[in-house]
Amino acid sequence: MGLLGGPTHESAAAGDVESALMVLEPFVGDGWWGATQTAACVLSDAGCGGEAVALCLPFVEKGVYRTITFVAELLLRHGRGDEAFALVLPRVAEEFYLSKLVTVSAGLGRDDEVLATLHAWVDPRARDCTCGRGCGTDRLAGLIATVLERQGRIDEAVDLLREYVHRHNSTSVNVAKQLAGVLARDGRHDELRALIDGYGREYAARQFALHLEASGMSRARSRCSHPWRREATGILRSISLRS
Repeated sequence: MGLLGGPTHESAAAGDVESALMVLEPFVGDGWWGATQTAACVLSDAGCGGEAVALCLPFVEKGVYRTITFVAELLLRHGRGDEAFALVLPRVAEEFYLSKLVTVSAGLGRDDEVLATLHAWVDPRARDCTCGRGCGTDRLAGLIATVLERQGRIDEAVDLLREYVHRHNSTSVNVAKQLAGVLARDGRHDELRALIDGYGREYAARQFALHLEASGMSRARSRCSHPWRREATGILRSISLRS
């Protein structure tokens, strides 16, 4: 914590990358991942993405999840998305890499490959599931919907999320939020209102309000005559009163 909040970042902020790395060097040499990660961030911020990645490679070879995902993010940050994808894909036999695969694959034109990987996980579970959210199919369905949405296959994403928003007498908060987001981004306000009135409730309402805030349709613009802006103001007010 001292390294992250102390002279290391102050030196880096002042542009003295060399001094920052000198502070970290003995800890990096001792094989401390925290120091190595911080040094990699300093290098990355200085535009030395290749050196940052190279510094972390010994930890990647150990197969530690947090290290691999960090390096994938570094590669992505420096425009090396294909390398990030190649780093994550061979590891998706372990489920917790799936969300990172969805993230690093954006814009690479490999969405069909990602969907096939996700379906290989979710299809057997959905077929055998009797426990609802406990088997994790709702989370996997959310990842599939994310890829479908960015492909422009909005109807398929919506239909999938609707299937998983309420199963086995249990509502998935995350799916309700995601479905509300998809509907809001696609301008399907009538369907969104129905979701809020149904299983989505306050989860969908909050997501919708946040979306409208991000779109500039907030209380500050409530004088506008658009009825959905007035309704958004009401949603935001009701949420703030509940908080």
